[in-house]
Amino acid sequence: MLRDGASEQVRSDGGSAQADWQYVHQQLRGIAERRGELDAREATYLVEAEQRRLWTHVGCISMIDYMERELGYAPREAVERLRIARRLEQLPELHARLADGTFRLTAVRELARVATPDTEDVWIDAARGKS
Repeated sequence: MLRDGASEQVRSDGGSAQADWQYVHQQLRGIAERRGELDAREATYLVEAEQRRLWTHVGCISMIDYMERELGYAPREAVERLRIARRLEQLPELHARLADGTFRLTAVRELARVATPDTEDVWIDAARGKS
């Protein structure tokens, strides 16, 4: 197994097995945290792209078509991500909790269905610590 794509091998001789799994665990957690930040940034740009009708400039017929062709999303996932992005524009605290890794996209997807600007804080508090 390679660390960070480099040629350094993760030792598997038993002497550092705990350190090895901890390293891998830390790397995976870091990726998950960065993914939340990227999901939040993407949501911001999806709304902006939709407002600017970006798809018309690159030969697509709709924003969903653009997301499928240019971003690689399946149709259902494109629809969901755009729905979430639109909602997060109205829910800045939830958007921030996605960006800082407090909530993953799966939780944000569900919270964005029920939270409103007036109830956002209540829903965030209720969801904290839950899977």
